Order: sequence, then C-alpha cells, then structure tokens
Amino acid sequence: MENWGGDHTEIKLQVLLESNFNFKKYYFFEKDKGNFRSLNKLIEASNKDAVCYNGDANILLPKIIDDTHETSARYLIFIDPYGLKQYFETFQKISEKAKFDILYLFNVRGAERNLATSEEKIVKLHEQCLSKIIGSQKYRSLYRESLQGDLFREQPEIIRNHNIGNQLVQLYLEELGKIFSYCTSICQLRGKGNAFELIYILNNDSQQAKSAAKRNTDSLKKKYS
Repeated sequence: MENWGGDHTEIKLQVLLESNFNFKKYYFFEKDKGNFRSLNKLIEASNKDAVCYNGDANILLPKIIDDTHETSARYLIFIDPYGLKQYFETFQKISEKAKFDILYLFNVRGAERNLATSEEKIVKLHEQCLSKIIGSQKYRSLYRESLQGDLFREQPEIIRNHNIGNQLVQLYLEELGKIFSYCTSICQLRGKGNAFELIYILNNDSQQAKSAAKRNTDSLKKKYS
C-alpha cells in the first residue's frame, strides 16, 4: 500500500479492521518511508496479524507470494497504489495462488485523466499506462463516434463516452473477473478533486467462499455507501 494518508485514511483503516473476513495475515506495501512508519504504528495498534513492507508492491508481491507455502491459510493484500502504479500483470501473478484475496483502492480519477476527450488525442505515454493498468486496450471501447458532424473532417470524430469514470470501473471489474472468482466495488471515496473505488477481489472458487464474500461485502457497502 502506498500513499497511506490524506482524507481517506480513517475509512480505509475501518474497512480493513472492521471487516469479518477471516484471514491469517494482512500485507501492506509502502514506498514512502514517512508513511511506512505511520502505517506500522496503525498496525501495532490493531489486533490483526499484519506486516508492512517498504517498497514497490509490483516488485515485492510476486516474491512474497512465491515464498508463502502454507496451503490451508488465507491472506488479504491491501493495495493503495501511488497514482496508477499498480499493474494488471501483478494481479495476474496473485491470481495464480488461490490463498490471496485483495482489497484494492483503484484511482478512478487518475485513470480517467489518461483518457483524452477524443481517441486521436490519446498520447502514447497515457496509452501505455492504461494498457498496463487494465491489461489490454479495451479502454478504447469507452469511445464512440461523435453525433455532431464536422464539415472539415472526412471521418467522424471518436470521442469518449459521458460518465466515463463509472464505465471505466465496470470495465476494470469485468477484466478482473476474468482472472478472479469474484470481485465487487464496496464504495466510492471522493475528495479534493480525486475519486477512488474500493474494490474487493476474491481468489477462491468454492461457492461457500463466494457466498461469504458477498455477505461481507454487502454489509460493508451498506455501511460505507
């Protein structure tokens, strides 16, 4: 987890500590040393078996997953990346080990800023960023032909859809749902021009686990929506 702090610290901590999920251990990742120290204090004050690593989750997570050999235990990874630095290939790595579930704070507004007002205006850097996040170029499905004609254009302009933030979240959940057994949005967090989506991802194919995850996430949705 990176960038622990700001307006949403309290609700993020409450969601984690007040949930009924039964995990053996909780993992956090924080690149900033100051935030890393603050997060450790929060962990010490909780009753959860948790550990925080100082570094990039995209690099550290695969190593931790490979080194965790206990098959009967279940673990929760809480990911709150700085900006848009959480990549889809990292989630693919997590999906290979069924004992790891994820609570993920998706930076909707940050991703939305990379979606130019028209398809032709998407710069290569933003295109690469979006592809790394979503795992493909399916974000292009969020664009449509403009209904307004232009006498100076041979082809209609391809513009982005209205309410693109919510559509982006739905697209992202669909892509995650292809590699995980269950995923859902718990709540939206907004403030100071930012918008985040708190997403829970289940990595367990049993129907009992899916039912329990749905009950727990529905309870959290009622509490924080």
